[in-house]
Amino acid sequence: MVAAGNVAVCLRAGNSSGALLRALWHRVSLMEPYPSMHSIGYAPFVTIGQYEGVPIDHLAAFIREQSKTWCIHLHFTRLDLIDGQSITVGAIPDPNRQLIEMHRALNSYIEPRLNHPLLRPGNWAPMSPIGNAVKTNFRGAAKSYIAAPLKPFTVRFDHIDLVRFLPFEEIMMQPLIADQNY
Repeated sequence: MVAAGNVAVCLRAGNSSGALLRALWHRVSLMEPYPSMHSIGYAPFVTIGQYEGVPIDHLAAFIREQSKTWCIHLHFTRLDLIDGQSITVGAIPDPNRQLIEMHRALNSYIEPRLNHPLLRPGNWAPMSPIGNAVKTNFRGAAKSYIAAPLKPFTVRFDHIDLVRFLPFEEIMMQPLIADQNY
């Protein structure tokens, strides 16, 4: 089966630690015409790949293989934004070897040129979006918000999923191996 529309491989925080990112969603939603992250109906996430035209079965095989790995704990210490026609604000994790290896594995499994340009090796900067519809007239407010100190926090990403955006659809959801100490 061929993927229709944008299909993404995401790590999801489907546990209580995701509340730390959800708390940031509210603040950013005040700069949006609608609360973009809440409207998706999906838990906090980090996208590691986004494709059009790649067979879903091929992506599903990768997800099944990766579901044999441990949950990923990401430590967030700052915010940043992607400035465009609308502004995306996101929480930026500290470098994490396990996350980098998973991204590398995906781009070894599927031809990197098929990945969205911003998610290809050399371009990818991990981010958990906290708002993706900030109006450009709030650019100054968004830049002030990301410049403010952020109290560091850690979120446990415990699922690897295959999803379709716009409209959002869950295609495949796989838990990662749970931690014994969490």
